[in-house]
Amino acid sequence: IVLTFHILYMMRSFLMKGWKRLFEQFDEVGVTRELPALSFHSAEVLAKFEKTFNLITFKLSKSEKELSLWAARQAEKSRYETIGEVSALIAHDLSNPLHVSRFCIEELKETPDKVHDPKYLGYLSENVERAIELTEAIRAKLKNPKGDEFKTTAFIEAHQYVLRLLKTQIYGFSKIQIQLDSQLQNLELNISRVDLIHILDNLYRNCIEHLLMEEIEEPKLEVYIDGWKNDSNKTLVNLSIRDNGLGLDKEVFDNLTTFEVSGVDKNARDQQMSMGLKLTRRLAEMNQGALDIDDEPKFNFKGTTFQLNLPVNQEGINYDH
Repeated sequence: IVLTFHILYMMRSFLMKGWKRLFEQFDEVGVTRELPALSFHSAEVLAKFEKTFNLITFKLSKSEKELSLWAARQAEKSRYETIGEVSALIAHDLSNPLHVSRFCIEELKETPDKVHDPKYLGYLSENVERAIELTEAIRAKLKNPKGDEFKTTAFIEAHQYVLRLLKTQIYGFSKIQIQLDSQLQNLELNISRVDLIHILDNLYRNCIEHLLMEEIEEPKLEVYIDGWKNDSNKTLVNLSIRDNGLGLDKEVFDNLTTFEVSGVDKNARDQQMSMGLKLTRRLAEMNQGALDIDDEPKFNFKGTTFQLNLPVNQEGINYDH
């Protein structure tokens, strides 16, 4: 009889403690506060275990929800960044050929006799063709962001096209001495023609405009092969594009091409140069290459030296150089 009453007393004691703990947790429940599932065990040890287990499960579920929301925010941010890059590409690269085309049209309107002038017809043809190529490239990249991995382009073809284009757009272009490495005559790169033209156009334009702006005596632009690099299943060529201007520091280059636009303090001139270099660096990386600046140029060369790495067509490599 004593044992029976003792068991009943213990059951009542644990039961009352369990209900007391349950009511205490109900008092802590708020309207906006989330809590894990409550434990209904009368035994204190089992109640603590179940409460701990429920709390861990609740935190894991909450962490998964937060991770899902973070992934959704990052995906949305990436989409907006892509839209921003495409918009910047349109504003930066289409502006030059369109401005030249408009200038030629205005000249032809004022002086109809110039219609048969091959110079104006050539300017119009080159710049309209460039605008169409950029538009087609943007449309193709929106449809296929990965691009066509099997396209190859002869470097000399893109180089000559860019020079013809810059000649129609930059006043004083004829003052620039352009030297080209003879090995580049037969070089073929694994990159689409539009992308290669875009990269060379931005780098050449940046060098030439600064040479003319800084009024450098005997301004010079040199393009040459500075080495080869084997990377997994592809071969990269290191192209050096350098001028004899006042020079661009590597730290400044990194700040101009960083993706953290809001954190960089730039004036209007730097902002324009930054947009071109930023897009060019991103485009080189998208084509399994890289763009950097040489802060220790060879032969104590003064000026800016861009280091452009791009994959080459394996069949077009001549290792006897």
